[in-house]
Amino acid sequence: MKMDQDTKIYDMVVIGAGIAGLSAAYHLLLDGYSVAVFEKGAGTESASFASTAEMNHDADIDWEYVLKKFGLAGARDIWNLSEEGFKHLEAFAHRKGEVHFETRRLPGHIVSTHERGREILRKKYELYKKIGANVTFTEDARALHPNFYSALTIVDEGQSNNQALLKALKRGIQKHGGSITYNAPVSKIATQKTVAQVHLENGNVISCKEVIVATGGLDLLPQYAKHVGRIRTFVLSYKKNNMKKLFRSSVSSDIERPYHYIRSFGGNRLWVGGEDIQEAQYQKNKNTEEKYHTSLHTFSRTVLGIDASHKHEGGWSGIFFPTKRSVPYIGKVPGKPIFLSAGFGGAGFVMSFMSGYLLAAWRKGKDKKYQRLFKVD
Repeated sequence: MKMDQDTKIYDMVVIGAGIAGLSAAYHLLLDGYSVAVFEKGAGTESASFASTAEMNHDADIDWEYVLKKFGLAGARDIWNLSEEGFKHLEAFAHRKGEVHFETRRLPGHIVSTHERGREILRKKYELYKKIGANVTFTEDARALHPNFYSALTIVDEGQSNNQALLKALKRGIQKHGGSITYNAPVSKIATQKTVAQVHLENGNVISCKEVIVATGGLDLLPQYAKHVGRIRTFVLSYKKNNMKKLFRSSVSSDIERPYHYIRSFGGNRLWVGGEDIQEAQYQKNKNTEEKYHTSLHTFSRTVLGIDASHKHEGGWSGIFFPTKRSVPYIGKVPGKPIFLSAGFGGAGFVMSFMSGYLLAAWRKGKDKKYQRLFKVD
């Protein structure tokens, strides 16, 4: 039976309780807006919850494409915005009177496991220098690992704790009078010029002045969903005390096909991921995770030297949502009281957090130079 409509009119309803959605709600609440967040699941199924928590300047961006589209100034602005994001995230993680969580600045390595990749990395190094990145190039990277031929190192990457960030944002939202409702899927958004109605699957209708759609696939907005990919990535976890120095970086990734990434936690736990595939292809072929986990095991043994001394703790997979244009959608849908905060790819931890800051800042007329880089149209 359809329930009565909620009579309260919120300033903003946020759909999606990942990092992007909760960051938007938190920053808007700080500015005095009334905000309600609705999440279709329990909050533990999202890409944000399963993230590697890699603090990364390069949020799956194709920098050659960005240079062509936005020019050198635009590419440098995107890189610098990520650097600002580090500072905002670190400040949030260490707020006075709040529970702190870890943020660390560590180098990130992009490596080649074949000699033919050396020139590819050298060209990437020159590109990164052009946009203002703090990078080094190592011709012979065997000091990192005997099977690494060369390496591009981004000096000031980092790590954080994604689940601690989600908890901290949730506490902040509740502290400032916002609400978060889990297991509340949205069926549709109805809009007029100055008002919106968010229809929940349980029959409730929530009225608001504006809506932020902060969901990975943008299923509620098909006109934009077609521009967002669905990529399934696979991960294995190993455990061993006192791992080699290589695994104490922010993250190491390779440039080979299929792509892999290597991430450590606390010097004793290792994630090896990659083998990415289009979600539609994965479903069409009725593949199992076991196939891709087997391939990851092979890579771990033959390239990284993982052996019986490393305890295999299991594996899983998750979906991330990169845009076709490399950079996310952050901004207003033309002619509608709807904003998007979506399309952060597989390494969008910092940019997801910053998207909430930007949406709030733009309402106050701040940091508008970034709007052209992420606008929805």
